[in-house]
Amino acid sequence: MVPRPPRALVDSAAFSLFVENLREGLCLAKPGGEILDANPAFLEIFGVRRREELPASDAARLLGLCEERELNTMFQATSAVSGFEFEIQRADGEARTVLVTVVREGGEAPALFHLIVFDVSERKRLENELQRQALRDPLTGCYNRRFLAQRALELEGTATSWGAIVVDVDGFTSFNLEHGDVRGDRELTRLSRFLLRATRAHESVVRIGDDEFLLLLSDADERATEIVADRLRLAAAREEVLPFSLGYAFRLDDESVLSTLDRAQARLQTVKLTPSGARRKIRETALAAR
Repeated sequence: MVPRPPRALVDSAAFSLFVENLREGLCLAKPGGEILDANPAFLEIFGVRRREELPASDAARLLGLCEERELNTMFQATSAVSGFEFEIQRADGEARTVLVTVVREGGEAPALFHLIVFDVSERKRLENELQRQALRDPLTGCYNRRFLAQRALELEGTATSWGAIVVDVDGFTSFNLEHGDVRGDRELTRLSRFLLRATRAHESVVRIGDDEFLLLLSDADERATEIVADRLRLAAAREEVLPFSLGYAFRLDDESVLSTLDRAQARLQTVKLTPSGARRKIRETALAAR
């Protein structure tokens, strides 16, 4: 004996109550964007109070997407397309991310679209925050090596120019032994904040070692890289930060980010091997070398 379906699936009144109380937004629309019906959750997602207001909202843009060629191509294999994300702007201006499933009802008459929309804005925010944290050094708040690897992939293979400035704390191991790890961490954090203040939005600060930082300057040529390096030296003279050595290089031909970084570090190493009394003079000579 075939079991009888639950009452909510066969009783129209019960099913209507079920749809009215769903958290997911449900919508029935004709090709061309005419909305035949929508439940309260659908209206709330788009920030409107009445179904008549939906055509003037981002719901109309979503319905337009349902008829675009690439989505219709996907419908050739199945009557439903599920799980694609869509960025909307509510009527009050708030941006949200929704997860959309579209079911196309066939037959001889023109197809109808059944839309199921779920607001995933909070989940998306948490995902973005976790991704952001994965690319940040937890102590200093600077970017980490994972970010550097990702950014290098984005830049390499392009004609983009860039500059690399390496900042290495002088004698940090000795400082830690004398003052302890807690004080060392505090001073590293102070230095990182100094570097972040001294740079601009397109100039990424990356912690590449225990006491070593990289400033990666996108779209920077030789002169622009030199200006930022000079700005750091001048700013350091006015700040109470750990003493550091500095080296820089800019991209040559089609070299990789890591190759530019290696050249900047090589100049830094030359500076650090110089006797302290002549450090400033040799540093300027080494950094001026092209």
